[in-house]
Amino acid sequence: MPRLDIIGHKYGRLTVIAEIEKTGKERRFLCCCDCGNEIPALMGSLRSGNTQSCGCFKSDRSSETKTIDLTGKVFGTLEVIGRSEKKHDALILWACKCNCGCERTFDILGQVLRLGLKNSCTRKKPTRKKAKLTDQAKFMNKKEYQRQYYLSVTKAKRKAMKEGRS
Repeated sequence: MPRLDIIGHKYGRLTVIAEIEKTGKERRFLCCCDCGNEIPALMGSLRSGNTQSCGCFKSDRSSETKTIDLTGKVFGTLEVIGRSEKKHDALILWACKCNCGCERTFDILGQVLRLGLKNSCTRKKPTRKKAKLTDQAKFMNKKEYQRQYYLSVTKAKRKAMKEGRS
């Protein structure tokens, strides 16, 4: 029976370039993927359809299916224009424009937008609310309140240290 010549055939995204040394009894071929990568593949895997790309198809497919499209959505003053060309590691960035008047654009992770961690272009840190004074503190002068607070904290620390040694 003559040997099957598959050089030049296309299997999925792979084009067979040349035959390389065997692995055991199976014939192996060097294949070029549509994305430009070259990989070795077993003849049986190519013909059965088990190997169809260098792995780029799987990553492209999972990226498409798991991505939540945020285009057109508004988060605070940021409006998502579309998917950015840039990537952060393997994560998708979204191009956003600010509607506060500055009209700047940003590339932001979708997760950051959905969790509300970034919703405007301002880089100011949020101001913290001042703690309300207790009734006791209102009636004492400031020095006395500070002294009593310090004593209670040091007392708690000493107690914790004593329990730790025992």
